[in-house]
Amino acid sequence: MKMTTMEFKEKFQAIKNMGYVPSLRRGPTGIGYTLETLLGIAENNDGAELNNVLLYLCYCFYGTTGQQRVFS
Repeated sequence: MKMTTMEFKEKFQAIKNMGYVPSLRRGPTGIGYTLETLLGIAENNDGAELNNVLLYLCYCFYGTTGQQRVFS
């Protein structure tokens, strides 16, 4: 069953409210795997979309404070 936009917004807000969440897997796919797991969707590394929305994830670095993981 596909997730509706409202369901996605609710789940995304709940994840946001969790604050920092450590990656569930090491390596470059860890951030995507973590988000997919928290959203309750199957792991997907082939670029397929979630209801016509493609989720992009990236790593951002902030000076000497260390690596911050974010997604958009």
